[in-house]
Amino acid sequence: MSARHRARTPAHRPRNQRGPHDHDQDYSHNHNHDHAAPSGGGHRRQRTREGRFAPTVRDWFVSVAGLAAADAFVVITPEYNHSFPADLKHAIDWHLDEWRAKPVGFVSYGGVAGGLRAVEQLRLVFAELHAPTMRDTVSFHGAWHRFGPDGQPHDAEGPAGAAKVMLDQLAWWAVTLRDGKAARAYTA
Repeated sequence: MSARHRARTPAHRPRNQRGPHDHDQDYSHNHNHDHAAPSGGGHRRQRTREGRFAPTVRDWFVSVAGLAAADAFVVITPEYNHSFPADLKHAIDWHLDEWRAKPVGFVSYGGVAGGLRAVEQLRLVFAELHAPTMRDTVSFHGAWHRFGPDGQPHDAEGPAGAAKVMLDQLAWWAVTLRDGKAARAYTA
């Protein structure tokens, strides 16, 4: 889910604090709540609510996207209670080996801190998974006021510049780590 889309659908805020472009439905929780929790013994236990289709879509996406084949990742996250959402942690834990020795960049959004507290905590999680994180990020402070009704940032130059810096670093790390792992297997 893009920061642009989330910025236009901040249903996690009380209705009386929503802006004129906010929508009533919260799309942020529809994609990850249905991830099954990893369990011992090498199999995954399904933990979904009746009628949910997310596990089917998730399984299809993982098989098509080939997360294991990716050379790098960009994680887009809001900040909730000075941290990242539990659904995101759940998704990270679902795919442990896929992160190993692959760089991770961040796009964050939130209130005053712009999601940076969530990013700082995610850096600890990814360090444990042997995934280097990019120092530079894209961050939307007060995201609900940074986007127009067309979903584009009011100041497109700032976020675009930050994205270029972060993506250039990510690409360098991705190629360097991929080539390094081809020359010598990475063991954790």
